[in-house]
Amino acid sequence: MLSTLKIIRFVQTAVFTLASHEVFCQHNLVPNYDFEEIEFCPVTFSLNSGDSPLEYWYSPSEGTPDVFHHCSEINGVPVNFAGVASPQSGKSYAGIYLAAKTGNYKEYLAIKLLKPLSRGIYRFRAYLRLASYSGYKVDLLHLGLSKDPISIRSAGELPAHKFSNFFSINISEVTSGKWHLVEASFIAHGGEEFITLGNFEYNNDMVLTPAAAAHRKSKVNNFAFYYFDNLLLVEDITFWATSFRNRKRFTLTSVYFDHDKYQLSKEGVDSLVELAGFLKINSHLSLKIYGYADSTGSESYNMRLSNLRAIEVKNHLISKGISGHKITVLPMGELADNVSPENSRRVEFEFIE
Repeated sequence: MLSTLKIIRFVQTAVFTLASHEVFCQHNLVPNYDFEEIEFCPVTFSLNSGDSPLEYWYSPSEGTPDVFHHCSEINGVPVNFAGVASPQSGKSYAGIYLAAKTGNYKEYLAIKLLKPLSRGIYRFRAYLRLASYSGYKVDLLHLGLSKDPISIRSAGELPAHKFSNFFSINISEVTSGKWHLVEASFIAHGGEEFITLGNFEYNNDMVLTPAAAAHRKSKVNNFAFYYFDNLLLVEDITFWATSFRNRKRFTLTSVYFDHDKYQLSKEGVDSLVELAGFLKINSHLSLKIYGYADSTGSESYNMRLSNLRAIEVKNHLISKGISGHKITVLPMGELADNVSPENSRRVEFEFIE
């Protein structure tokens, strides 16, 4: 039986497209990302960490996450106790209670990554679906990062302070009618090797919205229950993310200025559209803009001109939806004498965490 159920994938490669339209291939760091690898067919409604059929995944609390598989008569697909839903792909998916209308019961999914994270920017994505019998829905999913396994001896809230870092994903638009792709970007400090999925808010602080498709006789009628499938975690290796990881200022070859001018070229505007897209995805980052001028004017004039150039770039980013509070302008005046006049008429950028 085991040999027919257990599917091993030695290489998990993702082709990932960012808002900047840069495409890259990366190994998915989440083992058993689609919940297809199981040791045995699920035989009960809920499975604790001691008898879970799932490979690699575990519960960090006394809550009991569920795995749904086509082989199971109890936790089957597409029909199961929480609703009716076919997998996003394959033959199985997982499910957890993110919140309860009364009480503080919650469930979490945790896993050890294939390798520790390095300091840098990572992209996370997953397919979620509200269970069709779920009585309620919530707005946020949390993903916690830790260097060591996190656990609590209860089936209640898992406090966010236990994690070295965590971030929120907006799932307010996730419904029971279809699978929804949710995505987020975050900064890893380096060394994190475990991720935990769930909701870290206290139930008393949460706002639960009634779900339109609630099923009165269902065991999930008083809960917000969600299905999960096809998780992806990859390092962002685009130009922008590499610039952040290197902790150095960078320039854009198209963001240069004509002599005694501060207006951007069309090519410069196009580059700023890509930069704005990266900043929107990575809303935790701020930006410094250093303005420069060549040596043909006076010191005071060059300082004013370099300021106008940096402000021009800032205003274009604001026009693309970036908050002005996240952008700092620093006029630097004349650039060093060993730089050609053409290369002096520029701005430099620096990402700030």
